[in-house]
Amino acid sequence: MIRMILVSALVFLFGLPVQADIMEDFDSLGGNDVLMDRAQKLQPNKSVTVVQNRTVDRRFRHEFNFGYNNVIGGDAYLQTQSLNLNYYFHINPRWTVGLNYFQAYNKLSKEGQYIIDTDRLVPDVDAPQSGYELIGQFAPIYGKINMFDLGVLQFDVYAQVTVGNITLQSGDTGTYSVGGGMGLWLSQHLTTRLQIQQRYYEAQRFGGAVDIETTVAGVSFGYML
Repeated sequence: MIRMILVSALVFLFGLPVQADIMEDFDSLGGNDVLMDRAQKLQPNKSVTVVQNRTVDRRFRHEFNFGYNNVIGGDAYLQTQSLNLNYYFHINPRWTVGLNYFQAYNKLSKEGQYIIDTDRLVPDVDAPQSGYELIGQFAPIYGKINMFDLGVLQFDVYAQVTVGNITLQSGDTGTYSVGGGMGLWLSQHLTTRLQIQQRYYEAQRFGGAVDIETTVAGVSFGYML
């Protein structure tokens, strides 16, 4: 993992070309027979494993998943959660495109209920109902996690942008979001994602249109073909 972070930092942050011989030096660390022999001699009773190459290939593969999102911020009088269905097409381990459909579920927040109980007024809200988005993802960081010596999980940290449409109580409007997440590839087929994004759209009020910004945090589980 450290190897990949160092290499990604050089390429991503500074844009400097990494020479082929440097990359070969990094790559050779995982497959160095001399180091393997030394490690085995130091602890002959323990097995030595080297985690280096990707075990879950994501080149031209399809992923379907189901997720839950909690919406933070936005309208102070609303609490919103959503369920979403996603389809991802993995072009290669770094680039992914996809589609997302979500169904929102709303209830009044404590502030909204307080206005009704004390002032007998209905809060001015424009609650989200559903929506769909086009997804683009780029994964510059890759690594693996040893889970208590039971197995190795492969993961990618990715950036994400979306553009789409959201249906509010007042009607349809455009939406877009920026964010990122971590994909955990549990096996060749089972997947888990942890994700957070900032979603932007325009809602309607009695006084006119207002810009809404929400933070959407979610988890999803899927299957990759």
